[in-house]
Amino acid sequence: MSGPLKDASEIKIEVPPEVAPGVYANAASVAQGNEEFILDFGMVMPGQRDRCVVRSRVILHPDHARRLVAALQDQIAKHDEARAQQQGGKS
Repeated sequence: MSGPLKDASEIKIEVPPEVAPGVYANAASVAQGNEEFILDFGMVMPGQRDRCVVRSRVILHPDHARRLVAALQDQIAKHDEARAQQQGGKS
């Protein structure tokens, strides 16, 4: 690869059809190694609160983890603002 990495806003993201439906998760855990963060996303079934089945694992370099945190914070702020506007408009 030559040159610096492109800014994420310049990258065309393609989602293959088999990935498009996504994976539901109602639980997550984060672990770290020397060079990576490991994110496990899982599902805890009702009535089985002592067991979580991991449905997906994502391994990130620390730099990418920082960008993910920033992107999540930005999206949560936008979500909260939109929700506040919706609730403010109700009588």
